[in-house]
Amino acid sequence: MFTGIIEAIGQVKDVKRKSNFLELKVQVPDNFLDSARGDSIAVNGTCLTVNRYEGDSVIFDVMPETFKVTNLKNLKYGSRVNLEKSLTMSKPIGGHFVTGHVDFVGKVRNKIKNGNATDIYIQYDRNYKKYFVKKGSVTINGISLTVMDVDNDTFKISIIPVTFGDTNLSDFGIGKEINVECDILSKYVEAMFGGEKKMTLAEMFGGK
Repeated sequence: MFTGIIEAIGQVKDVKRKSNFLELKVQVPDNFLDSARGDSIAVNGTCLTVNRYEGDSVIFDVMPETFKVTNLKNLKYGSRVNLEKSLTMSKPIGGHFVTGHVDFVGKVRNKIKNGNATDIYIQYDRNYKKYFVKKGSVTINGISLTVMDVDNDTFKISIIPVTFGDTNLSDFGIGKEINVECDILSKYVEAMFGGEKKMTLAEMFGGK
C-alpha cells in the first residue's frame, strides 16, 4: 500500500528484456537503500518487489502481467521513474490509498498551460469510465492526483509546479503512455453495489 506522494526519482541503469517480462535495474537515492529483499517499492506507480541490490541500484523482476498492463515495458537506459516506499504506520497519508496495481496504460492527449498549473488530458480505457468522478482521486505514474473533469474518452488532471519538479510528469509529452490506477474505494463500492445481488447497508456492516 502507498500514498501517491512521490519520494524520489530513480534512473534506469539497465533493462534485461525478454518477450513478455524483464529485469529492471534502477539507481535509487541513499534513503531507498535500506529496503530489504522482498520489500515493496512503487516504480511509476507499479508495486515491485526488491530482488537484490547492486551498489546504489535496486534490481526488480517485472512479470508478464505487469509487463502487459504498465508502461514499464517502455523503459530504457536513462529513463526517469517515480519512486515511493510502501506505507508504514508512522507515514503521513498526504495523498490517498494507492495499491500499486496499475489498471491500464493511458495516453497523454494534450497538455495546456493554465496559469501556474498545467492541465493534462489523458485518454483512458472506457471499461474503467465508471471509476472516474469529477474531484475524485486517481493515480498517474504513482502520483496521487485529483480528477478535474472527465468525458467519454479522456479525463483531465491539473499539475502544480512542485509536482512537475518532483516527479517525471514533465517527461511525458503528447502521445506518451502513462500508468493509471483508479481509486480502490470506487472498486469496492462497485463490488458491493454494482453486481447482480446488491448489498444492503445492513449487510455491509454485518447485520442481516
